[in-house]
Amino acid sequence: MTAETPDYSVVIPAYNEAVLLPRTLASIQDAMARIQTWTGEIVVVDNNSTDATAQVARQCGATVVFEPLNRIARARNRGAESASGRYLIFVDADTTICSDLLEQALRHLAGECVCGGGARVGTSDPVPGTVRLVLRIWNALSGRLKWAAGSFVYCLREAWQDSGGFH
Repeated sequence: MTAETPDYSVVIPAYNEAVLLPRTLASIQDAMARIQTWTGEIVVVDNNSTDATAQVARQCGATVVFEPLNRIARARNRGAESASGRYLIFVDADTTICSDLLEQALRHLAGECVCGGGARVGTSDPVPGTVRLVLRIWNALSGRLKWAAGSFVYCLREAWQDSGGFH
């Protein structure tokens, strides 16, 4: 990241995520470091946590803002309001991403044909077969219905503003 205005902002709403947040931030920082075309920032929204979420986020180098009302839509909107980038990437605090995913989202937004989008949901962690089945069903349904999972959503700042934000 540079001292100049970043091209994009990764916004992470977080409520009591001190344990999972370091893994998420490490994956995002790694993805950002691998992409030289755009500059970015990370904004963590402490959504009235009672654990060390804010301290952990700061220690990991993120900008931290506070949202007192425990609603993920409010936290996402608070983060977007505080963010500086033209492109907004919303990532859940328990979600990891790779540089390919981040770069693809940024290319879509920079291409001027897309105002927003999302990604399929997957996991590399060991999970029960029922969870894998639910993920397969979700991905099939969301692809058909053009839904985006909240764990990774991206948009132009103008699209977020014009839509009135998350509700």
